[in-house]
Amino acid sequence: MTHILESILRLAKALGVEPDEAQLSAIQHKLEVDALDVEGAAPDWLIAFIDALAQQVHTPDWVPFEVKGLEASDSFDFIRGLGSILPLTVVDDEERWTVRADAIGHEAVLSFEGYLYLTRPIGAPEPGETSESE
Repeated sequence: MTHILESILRLAKALGVEPDEAQLSAIQHKLEVDALDVEGAAPDWLIAFIDALAQQVHTPDWVPFEVKGLEASDSFDFIRGLGSILPLTVVDDEERWTVRADAIGHEAVLSFEGYLYLTRPIGAPEPGETSESE
């Protein structure tokens, strides 16, 4: 089992999903389609991004990551399609994507304005912002 598949299964478990044979097959197919099914194909930042969401980590600041050629396209395609394999909502706001995990009250935000990501409780202020109640 690849690291990326292990991360996806941890996220599924956090979301309360125990993938049956058909769901596992869909997850594996998505990894194949996005060329992430071979050990080492998924970049470390993608695994960290998924793990942080699964573990409901609140990153105190944006986390920078590096992209390399086709790896970036495959990884971004995978993130965009996460909602097709798990109960997640992916919101595409052009310069950033938000992966919402309503089941656990957490979200992960991917910014293309410098290749950064953060994970936080849904609705939490971004680093440097204050909540409206302050």
